[in-house]
Amino acid sequence: MVHFKLLAHKLATLPSRHAARGGFALLTCIATLGVATPRQAHAQTATSAPASGVLRLDLPAAIRLALASGPDIKLSGTDVEAARARSEQASADANPVVHALGSFTEMRREQRLYPATTPSDPAVITRHVLGADLAFVVPLYTGGRLSASSEAASQGESVASESSRRRRAEIAFDVTALYYAILAGRGVSVSLAASEAALAQHDQRLAALVEESKAAPLDRQRVQVRQATIRQQRIQTDSDVEVRTLALASVIGLDNLATRLEVIGALGDAPASGPANREAIIQRAWRQRSDLAAAQADVRQQSARVQSARAGRWPQVSLAGSYGARWGLAPSVHPDGASALVDVGQVAVVADVPLLDGGRVQASVREKEALLAAARERLRKLQLRVRLEVETALSHLTSARARVEVSEAAVGQARAAMQVESDKQAEGKSTITDVLDAQAALTEAEANRIRALADVQIALAELRLATGEEP
Repeated sequence: MVHFKLLAHKLATLPSRHAARGGFALLTCIATLGVATPRQAHAQTATSAPASGVLRLDLPAAIRLALASGPDIKLSGTDVEAARARSEQASADANPVVHALGSFTEMRREQRLYPATTPSDPAVITRHVLGADLAFVVPLYTGGRLSASSEAASQGESVASESSRRRRAEIAFDVTALYYAILAGRGVSVSLAASEAALAQHDQRLAALVEESKAAPLDRQRVQVRQATIRQQRIQTDSDVEVRTLALASVIGLDNLATRLEVIGALGDAPASGPANREAIIQRAWRQRSDLAAAQADVRQQSARVQSARAGRWPQVSLAGSYGARWGLAPSVHPDGASALVDVGQVAVVADVPLLDGGRVQASVREKEALLAAARERLRKLQLRVRLEVETALSHLTSARARVEVSEAAVGQARAAMQVESDKQAEGKSTITDVLDAQAALTEAEANRIRALADVQIALAELRLATGEEP
């Protein structure tokens, strides 16, 4: 599955530097309304309209749906279940084992059905024996092999469980990043549409002026070229939004291709201030991150496997026994008073002492020790990566907040400049090029503000992911 950690930076691919140069203050307000939809939309839950085939989701509902039915969640659930089954199997190895056995034996030569206990015991002679037994084995001493194997399997279950928790956090981040990217793209598209409408008005006005020979045809051509550029950028932006919407549907596990997904909500405001103590945040991340807990459990698992491998040097002692019956079929000798059906049983203590194994145990121990060393290095590497991810998320958040402040100031300045150029044009003191440049600056400033707001929300989600907060 694709991760979207850098999706905030991908928003830069939306039209910006060559954004449309058109629109007055009223059109800017229209673009703003396209982004800042009512806040109560966040309180809405997932709704489905079967008649229209539209599924409307706000961010909490999208996250809930992804965590409930997303394919990655189900896959991680199967991993946890498999690890739990392995743990149960390892624990069961320390329990007695009882089997019911049945057999039919045909011997090459005729033999006694059962050994004689006295010289005068009658003998039942046969070649065909039908047997039934209950056999059991009870491990008495394994040098710690079984307990170590059980501990390793238990830690393996912890690894799978913590990894599943981390996957849930990553999916929540993926959904959040896509959600705000879609809202940002939609807001930029509205802004571009407003600019396109303003350019259409300019074109109509210039067409009348050209008819009266009060404007040069070149000015109208400039407007039309700018209008075509804006339309192309809006089409590309709408395509990006559609692709991200499809990606969101895939993440949440929407199987019904006939259902159209629609996100609802607003970008919201940037936080007044960011976290202050970076080191405290990093320490909290080391305590909370489930992938770190999984790495620590993996170290314990590999350590238990080392102990299990070392136990191969020690004797294995077990109690074994069986009880059953033997029935001689068609005996050739069957003295009077002798039964062809007898019960048999035995109990034994079995000691398996390794004397010479060709170096297998030693090689197994070296292998497990190498895996343990690797697990420890993976844990250390992950701790360093957690610090990097936290500091990166904080840097992204600081940068996005600063960009929001700068872009909001730029929007106000661009709006004022647009008004000045519009007034000058009305008085015949400004060219159409100056007006279009002012419009372009206003549209670009508004698009930058939209992207910065989305980047703030994505950076906040990135920080939650980096610090190990549960979705």
